[in-house]
Order: sequence, then structure tokens, then C-alpha cells
Amino acid sequence: MKNNSLRAQINRFLKEDENRTVFKRCGTSLAIDKNTMAQTVNTSGERLKQEGIDLSKMTVAIALDPSFDWIVCDLLCIQSNSVSIPIPTEFTDSQIAHLLLPAEYCFVNSMDMAERIAGAIPEIGILFPDGQVFKRASKQTDAKEFKALKQQDVIKIIHTSGTTSAPKGVLIRDQGLGALVATLLDIYKHLNGMHYYSMVPFSLLIEQVLAVYLPLLSGGSTSLLPAGLPPFSTQSGIAERYLATIAYADINCVYLPPKLLEETLEHLRKDSDAKRRFFGEPQATIMTGGAKVSVNILEELAGFGVVVDEGYGLSENSSVVSLNRGAERKLGTVGRLLPGIEGKIVDGELLIKSNTLCAGYSSRDVSSCELSEDGFLHTGDIAHFDEEDYLVITGRKKNVIILSNGRNVSPEWVEATYKEIDGVADVVVFGEAQEAISGVIFTQVAKDEEAELLAQIQGISGDLPGYSRLNQPKLVNLDGETRKSYFTVTGRPKREAIYEQFMLAKAS
Repeated sequence: MKNNSLRAQINRFLKEDENRTVFKRCGTSLAIDKNTMAQTVNTSGERLKQEGIDLSKMTVAIALDPSFDWIVCDLLCIQSNSVSIPIPTEFTDSQIAHLLLPAEYCFVNSMDMAERIAGAIPEIGILFPDGQVFKRASKQTDAKEFKALKQQDVIKIIHTSGTTSAPKGVLIRDQGLGALVATLLDIYKHLNGMHYYSMVPFSLLIEQVLAVYLPLLSGGSTSLLPAGLPPFSTQSGIAERYLATIAYADINCVYLPPKLLEETLEHLRKDSDAKRRFFGEPQATIMTGGAKVSVNILEELAGFGVVVDEGYGLSENSSVVSLNRGAERKLGTVGRLLPGIEGKIVDGELLIKSNTLCAGYSSRDVSSCELSEDGFLHTGDIAHFDEEDYLVITGRKKNVIILSNGRNVSPEWVEATYKEIDGVADVVVFGEAQEAISGVIFTQVAKDEEAELLAQIQGISGDLPGYSRLNQPKLVNLDGETRKSYFTVTGRPKREAIYEQFMLAKAS
């Protein structure tokens, strides 16, 4: 039986005879073929061995922005059977220091990042992607911990965007991630090779799957944003800078974060020809996920001919759990579970069981999931299956608000209602043990338009039961810095940070 661990699949790819272009950068003539990629990985590995650095015995961090170098470092770690830690470069220095604790060495490709890493943990070693040693480590990987990780088949540790300096670290299994990749390769085999356009950071596990493993293993290629255009990170008001590059990227699939989808719709409302201008002909397969996307937005996009594959997933399952795509797409749901995933609803919560599940956590936070005695993962998501086994996600169990009158309110439901108002960019509501729902409305309207916006907010409140209506919402201007501070890369609100900054004084 063929070994479908991720490591086995990557090793087969690196050894195969067929040569083709596997990496490009939009707007440039850069094109790197498979043989060059394989040779670069092998040369870097040999150089490290000559330096006496054995990656197979250590945990290694990767602190690079999306690039050919990032892919080389990741493939080198996979081939070497090390445990890698992709570092979100947008994290704070204190968060990065926490992530680096298990690592002996860290890959970088800039002096700025080398200085950040050295400042975070001075004893860590620093490597360049070509195998050169910039700085020797004065610490070592804990041999006992590393052995325990390998016994659990751990291939990498993925950290999500947290609200503290210690976000959870999910232990991703080689066999689990490999099984997930193999399933998605089969689902998207009709593309005859995934030629993917990457717009978001590679530190996201789903982006590693979509931008690295699926293109390489399907006979496709990865294209990056033009030089000088940073990865999209939920910025507001600059969607056109990103969307305008898609038609020139020579790709057949792209992931658009929910925020980019929302701004795509705004452009289409003003100019229906924007579809052809942004996505070209024929239109690439568009995917989304991470944060909840309004059904109304997806329906209106479809009306303009922009059809979107919506995925639901979590790192604990190596990323994707279900897909809503193609002829079987059913708006209002996140599709059916992927083959091989078993799901059930217990007390309103979705539990899943699969060979793609993680091995646990290297560190935990409030969003960590529990595993039942019979092997089912508690996802923390409130959900149900409809009559055709389509999965419907309605909120987060840990986010459920219990008002002082005993009413239970899912904040995602309330937030989605208010987000339908033009001028409302994001909404985050609170109310635990309070008499009524309160919250923050993030907006980009001018000061002299706030009164009209508040009137619209009052008007739409009639669509909600009295107990779930917003009481005296706080309006906050959503500039780029505010979004970066209070929302994750995938657009999920950092609820604790928002509450502490904007609501704590009011609540007390």
C-alpha cells in the first residue's frame, strides 16, 4: 500500500523525473522549475550536514514571508523528518519568543528578521535557506520532548493568531496532514493541476496546503503577489490592489479571505464589469474560509457570476473539515464533511473523528479543543446537519453569551445581522451576565455620517428578538492599525482584546 504521509508524498515529488514550472511571481519573469527546486533543497541539506547540523534530530522554526525560500525551508524540514514551527511574522516579538521556545534553529532570509529572532531568544541559532549558518545555537532541542513528538508522528507545530503572548500550538501529524492533502487532491483533480495564487501568509496551515502541497503534488504551480505587495492581512479599503493582479497571475484557483470577498462585492455593485477585470476569463476557482461569510454576500456575488467554494475547518483536523463547492453547493451551509470524516452533534456541538486529526497541543489556550474517550474531537462549534447531511455552523460554543435573564445568545448570529448594514465593516458583541447585548461596531464612515448609521442600526434591530438587540453600541473607526490589532489574519475578532480596550470601562 502506498505511503501517503506528507513526507512520503513530498519525497516522491522531489525524486520524480518530470520537470515543469512550479513557482512564479506575478508581474515578473521569474519561473522556477521542479528540478531547480529539488536541487536547491538537496544543496541546502548537504550544506547543513557539512556544518554539523542534523535537522532530523531537532525542532526548527521558519520565520519568512511567502517566498520560494519559504517553500525550500519547509520541504527541507519535511524531507529531513524534523519538526518545524512556521512563525507568523506579523506576530508581536513576545508571541514569537513563545513560539521559538522548543526550537534549536530558525530559518530567516533577512537581517531584520534575524535581529528580531536573536532579540526574542538570544540562544537560538539562525540559518539562511541556502544552508548557511548565520549564528550557531547555544541551546539544544530537548531530546526527550523531540522523541515524544516523533513517536506521535508530529511533523509541524501550527500556532493560531491568539490574543495573548502564548497562542495554542497544534501538533500536526505527518500521516494526518498527508491524508488531508490526498483527499483534496482527489476532490480538485478536475483542475488537471492546481495553479494557485497565494495572497495570505504561509504561516497559516490552510495556505501551506493550498499554496504549497496541492500545487506541487497535483502537477500545478504556485504564484506569489507582485514584488512589493505584502500578503493580505485583513486590511481595509485596499482590496483593488490585490484583486487587480489576479487576471495577470496565470492561475486557475485562488483563496480570497472573507474581507477581500466583502470588498469584491462593493466593487461589483459599482461596476459589474469588475468581475472580468479582476478574475479574467475563464474565472479561476475561488475559495474562502477562516471566518464566517454572510449568506447574503455569497448569494449576491453569485448573482454577479462570482461563485465561491466555501470551506470550514480547524487546525486540529489538519485544516479542512467540509467543503461547499461545485454543483452540490448549498448556500447557508459549509457543505458535507470530507470523505473519511465522521461527525455527530452532542448538546448542540459538532464533534468529529478522522485519521486527519492532530496529536494534541504543545501549548493550550482558551480555544483549545478536547478529545472524547471514543476519539471524537470537540470542535467548539455550535452546528447541526440538515436533512441532506449538509453542515450548518451557527456559532462558537465558548462564545455563547448567557444574559442575566438566562437567555443564551450566539454572538455570530447577532453580528451577522448588523454586518448587513452598508458602512458596517465588523461587529463584535458581548453581554455575559448583563441585562442586554452590548458591543462594538467597527466602521469606516465619516463622523458626520454616524448619526445616519446609528439610525440604520436601530432600524435593523427590529429583525432580532428584543433580548439580542444591541444596546448603545460603541462606534470605532476601523483603520489598518486597528484591524491589525484586534482581528486575526483570517478576519476573526480577538474578542478579549476588543472587550478590554473598548468595553471594560463601560461594563464596570
